[in-house]
Amino acid sequence: TRLKIHGIKENSLFKKFGLEEDDIIEAINGEIVSFEEASTHEHFGLARQMLEKLREGGNISITVTRKNRPVHLEFRLGDE
Repeated sequence: TRLKIHGIKENSLFKKFGLEEDDIIEAINGEIVSFEEASTHEHFGLARQMLEKLREGGNISITVTRKNRPVHLEFRLGDE
């Protein structure tokens, strides 16, 4: 029920977030996310909320498992 990232394009938003090939998303903004088919509609809503938060100057944190270790990433629109 976790989302494994693969096929990241060099100039993508995922890459700008700091995500890497084979990262597994565990939590977004401190909330554990379960990527089950039944909750697809909820994930679209969450994505819209995150984009709106970024547009308003907020930040998003993502916790991933990378090479069997937890990694915490933070992103703010305009950060490079």
